[in-house]
Amino acid sequence: MRIKPLFDLPTIASEPRTNTIIARGEQAEVQILEALLQRLDEPTVEE
Repeated sequence: MRIKPLFDLPTIASEPRTNTIIARGEQAEVQILEALLQRLDEPTVEE
């Protein structure tokens, strides 16, 4: 007996709204990574 998946992934991925959400998520990740890299570039204060 095969279990039918709750969501059909290709169908979801082809919907524009989902693509926008995915793109926003990737954009947020990029911004976070860029912010972290900037923090790494800043000189650290040694105590």
